[in-house]
Amino acid sequence: MATIYFKSLVNVGQQQATTTYDPHTETKVISQTLREILETKRIKPNTTHATLPKRLCVSALHKGYTQTYRPEGLIFTTDAKADYTLPFDMAMLTERNNAASTNYHSTLIPGYERFIYTDVNDMFKTFPKSADAIAELNAFRKEHGLDPIIEKSAAYTECCFEREITTMPIALIGNSEEYYTVSLEHKLLLFSTFKTYLDIRGYKEKDTLWDYCSRMDKATFWEKIFQGLAASPF
Repeated sequence: MATIYFKSLVNVGQQQATTTYDPHTETKVISQTLREILETKRIKPNTTHATLPKRLCVSALHKGYTQTYRPEGLIFTTDAKADYTLPFDMAMLTERNNAASTNYHSTLIPGYERFIYTDVNDMFKTFPKSADAIAELNAFRKEHGLDPIIEKSAAYTECCFEREITTMPIALIGNSEEYYTVSLEHKLLLFSTFKTYLDIRGYKEKDTLWDYCSRMDKATFWEKIFQGLAASPF
């Protein structure tokens, strides 16, 4: 089964986009808008760091990792293979304890390579749940006299591509009018939250529809109905 990825987007001037941190001006600039990504079906590297090649950072979705870097964005697949993957944001392997893009000059902790994987499936075999990965990360950080990471702030994977990749869009996650309009234009499923998306994937893994519906409140149930659950590609 193809790996499903999530690319976080941010609202810039009433349009959804990826952004790049410019260390010279210490500001973020638009790399690509959501519409550009969907029209070209390509995503460019947009994450910068003083000692690393420019890279595209996305999350590989897995039942053991329930968070995303940002709450809104694009779900997609690709034939491209990530250059490397981690069971959490690479920023957690620096002396900082957050994933802010302004950590351009942050120093990687010596020995950080132990958490780098070349195959996402190998990573999930080692760390099937975020809690497992964060526990080992915090033990590593403690060895270097650094503060621990709170799991709920980092329960997502990071897959890095050091090149532009071709994508196959699956769905959008977002609440703004633009997400709604773009989802109709490109015939993509739209979910209000990442949790809603996970719930639908959960339905596909359940034996009965009752198992699925019994976990939802009324508002969520009707959201599934109007989104066309039967058309879900998951």
